[in-house]
Amino acid sequence: MSLAIAPISTFSLPAGSQVVPLTFTPALMSTMNPPVPVVGTDGKVQVVYELMLANASSYPTKLTSLEVLDGNDHKRVLKTYSGDELADNVTLLGQAKVMQPSNVG
Repeated sequence: MSLAIAPISTFSLPAGSQVVPLTFTPALMSTMNPPVPVVGTDGKVQVVYELMLANASSYPTKLTSLEVLDGNDHKRVLKTYSGDELADNVTLLGQAKVMQPSNVG
């Protein structure tokens, strides 16, 4: 399974791919490391990756949602993060989250 990830749902693709209109956004996005596919306990392949988002403008910007798109069908949204779920999965540079101790048995 291949994935395309877009913080704003429009971007341009190489020739031969689905054509999606180009829209300006001050958000730049890249993966921290190449995505790694792993087989979960349910037997399904999951893809693990971290995104780095940056504001490339001098104007304030606000991330209100993030969509994970199917790499083969860019109209198919696999997952949408917004609200508390988005906030729980985002760390601002210089503002590390406090990790709670875990029970290791």
